[in-house]
Amino acid sequence: MRSGLWLGSVLCLGGCVVSMTGGSSGPPPASYRAFNTMDVLTHPTRPDTMLVLSRALAGPKDYFCAAGDYADRYLDTPVVDRIYVLETGPSPDRRARTAVTFTTAPPEELVDGPRPGDDGNYSLRLTEPGFNIQAGQARSFCVESRRRLAGVRLF
Repeated sequence: MRSGLWLGSVLCLGGCVVSMTGGSSGPPPASYRAFNTMDVLTHPTRPDTMLVLSRALAGPKDYFCAAGDYADRYLDTPVVDRIYVLETGPSPDRRARTAVTFTTAPPEELVDGPRPGDDGNYSLRLTEPGFNIQAGQARSFCVESRRRLAGVRLF
C-alpha cells in the first residue's frame, strides 16, 4: 500500500495529472471536502459552478486546487479546459467567511479573461473576474496544498 502511494506521488512529481479522488461518483453533493481539505459548495443555480470557501492560511493555489478537484470529480472537466474566477464575495454559509466562485462555463464576456503571463504578470488572481487557468494546472497544485493545509505527509 505504501509503495503504491509513493509511486503515485513520483508520477505526479514527474508532471502527470491524476485524479486525486478517483473520478465522478454521481451528481455533485451540496457540499464537498476537496482533496486539500478546503470546503466547496455546489452553486445552487449554475451546474458548472462551485464556491470555494475561505480558510485561514489558504492562498490562490489552494483555491484553484479545490476548484480543480471538484471540476475533475463532479464535472469531468478535461485537463485542457479552463477554470474561471467569477467573483469573490461573502460566503452563502453562516460563518461570515468569503468565497471564491469558479466556473468551467463562463459568461461570454469572461471567456477571453486574463491568464497567467498576460502583461508579464504570472501571479494567480482570485479577485479578477474572468481570470482563468487550465483545469490540469489547477489540479497540479493539490499535492502541495494538501500537505500544507492538512499537515499530511504524503511521501
